Amino acid sequence: MRIAVCDDNKNWLDQASAIIHMFAEENGLQPVLFLFSDTDVLLQEQKEPFDLIFMDIVLGREKNGIQIVKMINERWPACQIVYLTNYLGYAMDVYETEHVWFVLKSQFKDRLPVVFEKVKHRLEHGLNLFVFTASDQEIVTLDCGKIRYLERSGRLTSIVTEDRVYYTRDKIAPLLERLPAGDFLRCHSSYIVYLPAVQSIQKDRLLMKDGSVIIISRSYQKEFRRSFLEWAASRRQL
Repeated sequence: MRIAVCDDNKNWLDQASAIIHMFAEENGLQPVLFLFSDTDVLLQEQKEPFDLIFMDIVLGREKNGIQIVKMINERWPACQIVYLTNYLGYAMDVYETEHVWFVLKSQFKDRLPVVFEKVKHRLEHGLNLFVFTASDQEIVTLDCGKIRYLERSGRLTSIVTEDRVYYTRDKIAPLLERLPAGDFLRCHSSYIVYLPAVQSIQKDRLLMKDGSVIIISRSYQKEFRRSFLEWAASRRQL
Protein backbone atom coordinates (compact mmCIF):
# COMPACT_ATOMS: atom_id res chain seq x y z
CA MET A 1 0.00 0.00 0.00
CA ARG A 2 1.37 3.40 -1.04
CA ILE A 3 0.69 5.94 1.70
CA ALA A 4 1.47 9.66 1.84
CA VAL A 5 1.34 12.13 4.71
CA CYS A 6 1.13 15.81 3.77
CA ASP A 7 1.69 18.47 6.44
CA ASP A 8 3.67 21.71 6.50
CA ASN A 9 4.87 20.94 10.05
CA LYS A 10 7.95 18.73 9.66
CA ASN A 11 7.92 17.75 13.34
CA TRP A 12 4.39 16.40 12.91
CA LEU A 13 5.44 14.58 9.74
CA ASP A 14 8.12 12.73 11.69
CA GLN A 15 5.68 11.96 14.50
CA ALA A 16 2.99 10.69 12.10
CA SER A 17 5.57 8.57 10.29
CA ALA A 18 6.67 6.94 13.55
CA ILE A 19 3.05 6.21 14.54
CA ILE A 20 2.23 4.65 11.15
CA HIS A 21 5.40 2.50 11.11
CA MET A 22 4.72 1.28 14.66
CA PHE A 23 1.12 0.39 13.78
CA ALA A 24 2.27 -1.37 10.58
CA GLU A 25 4.88 -3.43 12.43
CA GLU A 26 2.39 -4.47 15.11
CA ASN A 27 -0.15 -5.55 12.48
CA GLY A 28 2.13 -7.19 9.93
CA LEU A 29 1.67 -4.47 7.32
CA GLN A 30 4.31 -3.28 4.87
CA PRO A 31 3.28 0.17 3.64
CA VAL A 32 5.47 2.28 1.37
CA LEU A 33 5.38 5.65 3.11
CA PHE A 34 6.01 9.08 1.56
CA LEU A 35 6.21 12.36 3.49
CA PHE A 36 5.40 15.74 1.91
CA SER A 37 5.75 19.16 3.50
CA ASP A 38 4.94 20.88 0.19
CA THR A 39 1.66 20.20 -1.62
CA ASP A 40 3.16 21.22 -4.97
CA VAL A 41 5.66 18.37 -4.69
CA LEU A 42 2.83 15.96 -3.82
CA LEU A 43 0.78 17.01 -6.84
CA GLN A 44 3.82 16.65 -9.12
CA GLU A 45 4.22 12.97 -8.19
CA GLN A 46 4.48 11.07 -11.48
CA LYS A 47 4.67 7.48 -10.25
CA GLU A 48 1.70 5.20 -9.58
CA PRO A 49 -1.17 6.74 -7.55
CA PHE A 50 -1.26 6.63 -3.77
CA ASP A 51 -3.73 4.30 -2.07
CA LEU A 52 -4.09 6.56 0.96
CA ILE A 53 -3.17 10.15 1.81
CA PHE A 54 -3.27 11.68 5.28
CA MET A 55 -3.85 15.38 4.59
CA ASP A 56 -3.48 18.35 6.92
CA ILE A 57 -6.09 21.08 6.43
CA VAL A 58 -4.29 24.25 7.54
CA LEU A 59 -1.21 24.48 5.32
CA GLY A 60 0.33 27.88 5.99
CA ARG A 61 -1.40 31.16 5.19
CA GLU A 62 -2.24 30.58 1.53
CA LYS A 63 -2.92 26.86 1.14
CA ASN A 64 -5.86 24.81 2.34
CA GLY A 65 -5.84 21.02 2.42
CA ILE A 66 -9.47 20.81 1.32
CA GLN A 67 -8.68 22.63 -1.93
CA ILE A 68 -5.70 20.34 -2.49
CA VAL A 69 -7.89 17.26 -1.97
CA LYS A 70 -10.31 18.52 -4.63
CA MET A 71 -7.41 18.30 -7.08
CA ILE A 72 -6.38 14.88 -5.74
CA ASN A 73 -9.97 13.60 -6.16
CA GLU A 74 -9.78 14.51 -9.83
CA ARG A 75 -6.25 13.24 -10.48
CA TRP A 76 -6.37 10.03 -8.42
CA PRO A 77 -10.08 9.15 -7.98
CA ALA A 78 -9.35 5.85 -6.23
CA CYS A 79 -6.99 7.41 -3.68
CA GLN A 80 -8.53 7.45 -0.20
CA ILE A 81 -8.19 10.60 1.90
CA VAL A 82 -8.00 10.96 5.68
CA TYR A 83 -7.98 14.52 6.98
CA LEU A 84 -5.74 15.29 9.94
CA THR A 85 -6.18 18.56 11.82
CA ASN A 86 -6.11 20.30 15.18
CA TYR A 87 -9.35 22.14 14.41
CA LEU A 88 -12.87 20.69 14.73
CA GLY A 89 -14.24 23.73 12.91
CA TYR A 90 -13.42 22.13 9.56
CA ALA A 91 -15.50 19.00 10.21
CA MET A 92 -18.30 20.09 7.84
CA ASP A 93 -16.13 21.75 5.18
CA VAL A 94 -14.39 18.49 4.30
CA TYR A 95 -17.66 17.14 2.86
CA GLU A 96 -16.98 19.23 -0.23
CA THR A 97 -14.58 16.40 -1.12
CA GLU A 98 -14.48 12.60 -1.30
CA HIS A 99 -12.75 11.34 1.87
CA VAL A 100 -12.73 8.44 4.28
CA TRP A 101 -12.27 10.00 7.70
CA PHE A 102 -11.72 13.21 9.67
CA VAL A 103 -9.28 12.75 12.56
CA LEU A 104 -7.93 15.13 15.17
CA LYS A 105 -4.13 14.89 15.38
CA SER A 106 -4.34 14.29 19.12
CA GLN A 107 -6.38 11.13 18.40
CA PHE A 108 -4.35 9.92 15.40
CA LYS A 109 -2.70 6.96 17.12
CA ASP A 110 -5.95 5.76 18.70
CA ARG A 111 -7.93 6.12 15.47
CA LEU A 112 -5.47 4.32 13.17
CA PRO A 113 -6.99 0.82 13.62
CA VAL A 114 -10.43 2.08 12.57
CA VAL A 115 -9.01 4.12 9.70
CA PHE A 116 -7.00 1.21 8.28
CA GLU A 117 -9.95 -1.16 8.63
CA LYS A 118 -12.13 1.18 6.59
CA VAL A 119 -9.42 1.72 3.98
CA LYS A 120 -8.80 -2.04 3.74
CA HIS A 121 -12.52 -2.69 3.26
CA ARG A 122 -12.70 -0.24 0.36
CA LEU A 123 -9.59 -1.65 -1.30
CA GLU A 124 -10.77 -5.26 -0.99
CA HIS A 125 -14.20 -4.47 -2.40
CA GLY A 126 -12.72 -2.67 -5.39
CA LEU A 127 -14.65 0.54 -4.94
CA ASN A 128 -14.65 2.16 -8.39
CA LEU A 129 -15.29 5.87 -8.09
CA PHE A 130 -15.11 8.44 -10.85
CA VAL A 131 -14.60 12.03 -9.73
CA PHE A 132 -14.95 14.96 -12.11
CA THR A 133 -15.75 18.66 -12.14
CA ALA A 134 -19.13 19.39 -13.71
CA SER A 135 -19.70 22.38 -15.99
CA ASP A 136 -21.21 24.31 -13.05
CA GLN A 137 -18.00 23.67 -11.04
CA GLU A 138 -19.66 21.10 -8.76
CA ILE A 139 -17.33 18.20 -7.91
CA VAL A 140 -19.23 14.98 -8.63
CA THR A 141 -18.37 11.48 -7.42
CA LEU A 142 -19.98 8.61 -9.32
CA ASP A 143 -20.06 4.86 -8.91
CA CYS A 144 -18.59 3.76 -12.27
CA GLY A 145 -21.15 0.98 -12.53
CA LYS A 146 -23.90 3.58 -12.95
CA ILE A 147 -22.30 5.18 -16.02
CA ARG A 148 -23.72 4.10 -19.39
CA TYR A 149 -21.64 6.15 -21.85
CA LEU A 150 -19.86 9.47 -22.37
CA GLU A 151 -20.47 11.69 -25.40
CA ARG A 152 -18.46 14.71 -26.51
CA SER A 153 -20.46 17.43 -28.29
CA GLY A 154 -19.12 20.92 -28.88
CA ARG A 155 -17.32 22.11 -25.78
CA LEU A 156 -19.06 19.77 -23.33
CA THR A 157 -18.95 16.06 -22.56
CA SER A 158 -22.18 14.39 -21.44
CA ILE A 159 -21.79 11.67 -18.81
CA VAL A 160 -24.92 9.57 -19.13
CA THR A 161 -25.77 7.47 -16.07
CA GLU A 162 -28.68 5.17 -15.25
CA ASP A 163 -30.65 8.02 -13.67
CA ARG A 164 -29.38 11.38 -15.02
CA VAL A 165 -26.97 13.21 -17.31
CA TYR A 166 -23.98 15.26 -16.10
CA TYR A 167 -21.96 17.74 -18.14
CA THR A 168 -18.26 18.51 -17.91
CA ARG A 169 -15.81 20.57 -19.95
CA ASP A 170 -13.23 17.76 -19.75
CA LYS A 171 -12.42 16.13 -23.09
CA ILE A 172 -12.89 12.46 -23.94
CA ALA A 173 -9.24 11.33 -23.93
CA PRO A 174 -8.33 12.53 -20.40
CA LEU A 175 -11.64 11.24 -19.04
CA LEU A 176 -10.91 7.76 -20.44
CA GLU A 177 -7.52 7.76 -18.68
CA ARG A 178 -9.25 8.32 -15.33
CA LEU A 179 -11.92 5.63 -15.77
CA PRO A 180 -11.18 2.08 -14.52
CA ALA A 181 -9.28 0.16 -17.19
CA GLY A 182 -11.12 -2.75 -18.80
CA ASP A 183 -14.80 -1.87 -18.49
CA PHE A 184 -14.74 1.35 -20.52
CA LEU A 185 -13.84 1.48 -24.21
CA ARG A 186 -13.78 4.16 -26.89
CA CYS A 187 -15.83 3.38 -30.00
CA HIS A 188 -15.72 6.78 -31.68
CA SER A 189 -13.77 10.02 -31.34
CA SER A 190 -16.79 11.36 -29.42
CA TYR A 191 -17.93 8.28 -27.45
CA ILE A 192 -16.80 6.09 -24.56
CA VAL A 193 -19.10 3.21 -23.57
CA TYR A 194 -19.42 1.13 -20.42
CA LEU A 195 -19.11 -2.42 -21.75
CA PRO A 196 -21.51 -4.12 -19.29
CA ALA A 197 -24.20 -1.71 -20.58
CA VAL A 198 -23.84 -2.95 -24.20
CA GLN A 199 -26.73 -5.14 -25.41
CA SER A 200 -25.38 -6.02 -28.86
CA ILE A 201 -22.84 -4.97 -31.49
CA GLN A 202 -23.95 -4.40 -35.07
CA LYS A 203 -21.71 -3.51 -37.99
CA ASP A 204 -21.39 0.20 -37.26
CA ARG A 205 -23.37 0.75 -34.09
CA LEU A 206 -24.00 -0.41 -30.56
CA LEU A 207 -27.39 -1.13 -29.06
CA MET A 208 -27.23 -0.29 -25.36
CA LYS A 209 -29.38 -2.03 -22.73
CA ASP A 210 -31.21 1.25 -22.06
CA GLY A 211 -32.23 1.45 -25.73
CA SER A 212 -29.64 4.02 -26.79
CA VAL A 213 -27.89 3.56 -30.13
CA ILE A 214 -24.24 4.63 -30.40
CA ILE A 215 -22.25 4.83 -33.60
CA ILE A 216 -18.96 2.92 -33.96
CA SER A 217 -16.76 4.91 -36.32
CA ARG A 218 -14.99 2.98 -39.09
CA SER A 219 -11.54 3.62 -37.61
CA TYR A 220 -12.61 2.03 -34.29
CA GLN A 221 -14.69 -0.93 -35.55
CA LYS A 222 -12.01 -3.63 -35.76
CA GLU A 223 -10.25 -2.71 -32.50
CA PHE A 224 -13.51 -2.28 -30.61
CA ARG A 225 -14.80 -5.73 -31.60
CA ARG A 226 -11.49 -7.37 -30.68
CA SER A 227 -11.33 -5.61 -27.30
CA PHE A 228 -14.99 -6.34 -26.56
CA LEU A 229 -14.54 -10.07 -27.22
CA GLU A 230 -11.45 -10.13 -24.99
CA TRP A 231 -13.40 -8.34 -22.26
CA ALA A 232 -16.32 -10.79 -22.59
CA ALA A 233 -13.95 -13.79 -22.36
CA SER A 234 -12.32 -12.39 -19.25
CA ARG A 235 -15.75 -11.93 -17.62
CA ARG A 236 -16.62 -15.60 -18.24
CA GLN A 237 -13.47 -16.63 -16.37
CA LEU A 238 -14.38 -14.68 -13.24
